Amino acid sequence: MNSGKDNGNGIPLVIMAKIFQSFFITIPAGKRTGLGLSSGHDTAEAHKGGSNPETKETEGTEFVILLPA
Repeated sequence: MNSGKDNGNGIPLVIMAKIFQSFFITIPAGKRTGLGLSSGHDTAEAHKGGSNPETKETEGTEFVILLPA
């Protein structure tokens, strides 16, 4: 199991369902491509795994990537 946790603002629940969509970004256009979370999530699923984000607004977000042994 591998996880990454930040100490940012967390992900608002109103956009949580969109975070794995390709090209979805919350920053001004042209600053990023919006492929990181989508690519990681798709790769985990392709290997029969998954990703489980846990977020608390104002406290941060943790992404747990699960892959079968």
